[in-house]
Amino acid sequence: MKKTLNFLILLVFALFISVNLQAQTATAPTDGAGTADDPYEISSIENLNWISQNSWTWSKHFIQMQDIDASETSGYGTTYFKGFNPIGR
Repeated sequence: MKKTLNFLILLVFALFISVNLQAQTATAPTDGAGTADDPYEISSIENLNWISQNSWTWSKHFIQMQDIDASETSGYGTTYFKGFNPIGR
């Protein structure tokens, strides 16, 4: 009984986080190839969300092209996780 209850709590929590994270728009950069000679050009919060949601990109190269207003990310997350989804480890 206790294992079943713990599993159900974990499942509800995972679904809640999944739905909440999907609300964040993740848009791949349109310029750059992620190499040292041609880094991905990051220009928006949507580009940063794309990086944070795709761990395979963390070993790539990036260049920030402009200031990015991330104030909207203060509302991201849940009671247990507030703010922007971290990039990297």
